[in-house]
Amino acid sequence: MSLIELLRDAWLAVSANDSIRATRIAQSWFELPYPTFKRLALFAASQDGCIPSEQWVDWLLTDEAWWLWSTETGREVFRLFILQARQLEDSAQERLEAAILTGPPRDMYRDDLEPERWQDLVARSVWLRLAKLNTSGLPLGADAAARLAEISNAYPQWQLATNERDEFSRWMSGSGDPDYEDSLDVDIAPRKRQELVQWLTKPTPGRGPFYEDTWRDVCRTRFFHSLTALCDLAQDSVWPADRWREALQAWAEEGKVLRSWRYAAPLVQTMPDAVLQEIAHSVTWWMEATSKSINRHEDILLELCRRVLSLPFEAGSGSRFIRNGVETYDPVSSAINHPIGHVTQALINLWFKKNPNDNELLPADLKPIFTTLCDVQEDRFRHGRVLLGSRLIAFFRVDRPWTEQYLLPLFSWSNPAEAKAVWEGFLWSPRLYLPLLIAFKPEFLESANRYAELGDHKQQFSAFLTYAALGPTEEYATDEFRSAIGKLPQEGLEESAQALSQALEGAAEQREDYWKNRVQPFWQQIWPKSRDLATPRIAESLTRLVIAARGEFPSTLAAVLDWLQPIEHPHYVLHLLAESGLCKRFPTEALLLLNTVIGDQQWAPFELGQCLDDIVQTEPQLGKDARYQRLSEYRRRRGT
Repeated sequence: MSLIELLRDAWLAVSANDSIRATRIAQSWFELPYPTFKRLALFAASQDGCIPSEQWVDWLLTDEAWWLWSTETGREVFRLFILQARQLEDSAQERLEAAILTGPPRDMYRDDLEPERWQDLVARSVWLRLAKLNTSGLPLGADAAARLAEISNAYPQWQLATNERDEFSRWMSGSGDPDYEDSLDVDIAPRKRQELVQWLTKPTPGRGPFYEDTWRDVCRTRFFHSLTALCDLAQDSVWPADRWREALQAWAEEGKVLRSWRYAAPLVQTMPDAVLQEIAHSVTWWMEATSKSINRHEDILLELCRRVLSLPFEAGSGSRFIRNGVETYDPVSSAINHPIGHVTQALINLWFKKNPNDNELLPADLKPIFTTLCDVQEDRFRHGRVLLGSRLIAFFRVDRPWTEQYLLPLFSWSNPAEAKAVWEGFLWSPRLYLPLLIAFKPEFLESANRYAELGDHKQQFSAFLTYAALGPTEEYATDEFRSAIGKLPQEGLEESAQALSQALEGAAEQREDYWKNRVQPFWQQIWPKSRDLATPRIAESLTRLVIAARGEFPSTLAAVLDWLQPIEHPHYVLHLLAESGLCKRFPTEALLLLNTVIGDQQWAPFELGQCLDDIVQTEPQLGKDARYQRLSEYRRRRGT
């Protein structure tokens, strides 16, 4: 936040002295695809004389008016309305009001919203924006004014906040704020056992933004008090789900989990299936937390795991997320946040507590459950299979026959949905293990054709493939790796180039040997030959590769030179070059590298001067070189 405020304040200083430059900066901000810069641009538009009204209305209506309705830009949009709406030209006002009357895009919100809730949300969103426009002093058009009056009559309780709290997606009031005490509604849980039992049976009131009670604090600070009250209710077959949910969440916290498991596990074991399913997320979260350091009641943990796995969860529940307005499927995030995933991780933790060794096979009490999780006929277990995939090497080393029979077949792309899930689980934190690479060689190589299907973990696949190709990898031919790398899209090649530079940088004192024995053969025999695939990002990674080669700097530069081009942001690579001392060791080659990656970028890196000085001090005649003179002139014009 402090960096954003610093950037804002710097822009205000520029605006005070050079309004034309400030306008250009603000316009460039909105072109960036990040909400933070959209906010900064809209803030700039709210300042007098910066952005024409036609342009900021265009901004709000881009991407199907996404930024008009997004909570991420709400504060800036409302300030823009208040401060600048009265300056709107007629055509811009008509377009803006028409967009507001249309309402927010449905795909900005969850699919499962009740129709009444959706109608209220639309009405509130439209009302708030029209009310802010009206407050600015702008006379609303006839349709907008009529709609504002209609909504205001339907919801007379809606009033604009005097402290602008309605312009924020979140608002926190402290005890010293004037609106705090009036809004706060605290329900204090009784301290006596019988009174607490009666209190727990009361219906939970609607949880408004300022409602709170002290039940969770009771669960944290008076464990036996909370447990005995719940136990009394359970003896009468009363299981208040909301109260159990909060209790388990509190008991799962560090420092409380083992004690709560010791005394509460036998009671939770008797919980009816209907209640268990309703609060499954909290129960399994508690179970997973317990499994990391469990010291008793392992039989209860296993029994609860079996019961949860038998519950009729929906196959796709918890699998889909809205990101930047687009529905996406992230198997890993889904798995680690789903009860099936919690149970699977608890079982894995229980297994790892036994310190398994290579080839000792899976424990008899766990193997049947892991086998059940591998049943592809049960879609709801896919969350568990993701986490099994994340531990593939451990399963392979401890029980190779079981892994080859049940787990490895899931990596076959003959079933794309299953393969995507387990591959993303494996790529969550992949490691090279040669026997495994050999065992799933066809599935591994085929994954290069499925790059786009690997979702958020496709970059890890490119890096993993690159490290495997750097070898040595038995039973893989060079042309097989060449074919796999060649199938990667441009984005994948960019990740591969980055992995190459990181591998050489990680070789430390062995960098020269690593270049000659691993990276150079990869570059000559596996890397694609078409220069049409070159990009500035690949150029940046290869520049770092050249610098990392140290004593092999000249040969590495010669090998990759045709792939180099001006880098958009060269500051860091020039810092690396200046720190490396290579400009003094190899001044001619360093000048060639600088001339290749430095074009006419807006700002000259500070370290460029140091690099040029080192070059000319070592080889004075290079000061007459046309490349040196171009770079010196560029530094003079663009330097800071």
